[in-house]
Amino acid sequence: MVRSFVHVSEIEKRLTHNMKKAGLTWSKIQEITERSSDTIQKVLAAKCPPLPMKTATLKGVKKDREHLNFKKADVCVKAKGIIAKDDFLALVSAAKALHKEVKGEKDVSIAMIKERAGVSACDRTCLESFHANGIWYRKLKERPILTDADVKERYQWGLEKERRSGERWVTKPHCIIDNKHFQFYTNKNGRQHAARRGVQGAYSKEGTRPENFLVKPKKAQKFPAPGITVTAAVIKGRIRMWDYVDGRWNAGNAAAMYEGPLCKAMSKAYPEIAAKPYAKWVVLEDNDPAGYKARKAMQAKERAGIVTEDLPKRSPDLNVLDYCLWHEINVRMRIQEQSFSEDYKESIKDYKARLRRTALGLPTALVSRAVADMKRRTKELVAGKGRLFVESK
Repeated sequence: MVRSFVHVSEIEKRLTHNMKKAGLTWSKIQEITERSSDTIQKVLAAKCPPLPMKTATLKGVKKDREHLNFKKADVCVKAKGIIAKDDFLALVSAAKALHKEVKGEKDVSIAMIKERAGVSACDRTCLESFHANGIWYRKLKERPILTDADVKERYQWGLEKERRSGERWVTKPHCIIDNKHFQFYTNKNGRQHAARRGVQGAYSKEGTRPENFLVKPKKAQKFPAPGITVTAAVIKGRIRMWDYVDGRWNAGNAAAMYEGPLCKAMSKAYPEIAAKPYAKWVVLEDNDPAGYKARKAMQAKERAGIVTEDLPKRSPDLNVLDYCLWHEINVRMRIQEQSFSEDYKESIKDYKARLRRTALGLPTALVSRAVADMKRRTKELVAGKGRLFVESK
């Protein structure tokens, strides 16, 4: 993914010229520099003196690279003003050790890394060496904090599922379910709040006053609007069930969902299974104790012939609704709202109907591709021994 634009340093310019001269493909240069094609074109169009470089595999820092989330470098710069390869590897190892020590409770500066590594180069030179190899200071993503027991459970789950192909994931399990609470953004202010939540950043000069249009609402800052909980089911490459919960989500609502709309949706998608006297349905779900795992819900599943594949605890990265589809629905809802007039007030009934149409209307190709990504995710899960993995391709 191309990063937000920052000034292209002289070192990065010379490195880009050298990579092109060495015969690297355009896409490979983009992958290493994390620059757009337009930026690379402008850099290569300008004259730039060559910079000596040395090929390096960086095998010794494989684990460090995984921790710092940077790609394998094809080149490692070694010249006046740039640190030597051994110093660079020491910096990477020091960064990993410091991040592990502070446990994410405080920031780690380049000065701290340099001191731990025993490197005498200046801060700027150390940063330039990081940037030349794809290491940048990145915003931390919000992810579940896993316990040792969680990691072990995830690893065992991954070992059981890793042989399942992407195509097989689309049809087995028969159904993947999850719950989500949606707020009703029915007027101008609500739609503006929802749109701001989806904005990633803005171009502004350093020191610019943080006006309302240059800030993003905090997640804790809830918009004063009613909402409703929905249970959605992905069946055979589509969202085929969209069940609004009447009142609070509990064992009774879960039991009614299993024996009612869920069985109906699965029977419609798989008539050959429904025709069998003792049909067995395989449902992938999480460990929600208030609904899915409540006694009443378990009894309803037994009556309906439903057996479950339970996700490991704290694993939204293994449920397609969590890692893809909820976001897709919200994006499409916000796009639709861009064409609404400012004085338009949508009724809650109309909002619920539009939300349902949007969810059920997600393209089969998109949903199937997202479900099939479970093949890659289980491989990543096993490779990481159950730890968190990089979700994007």
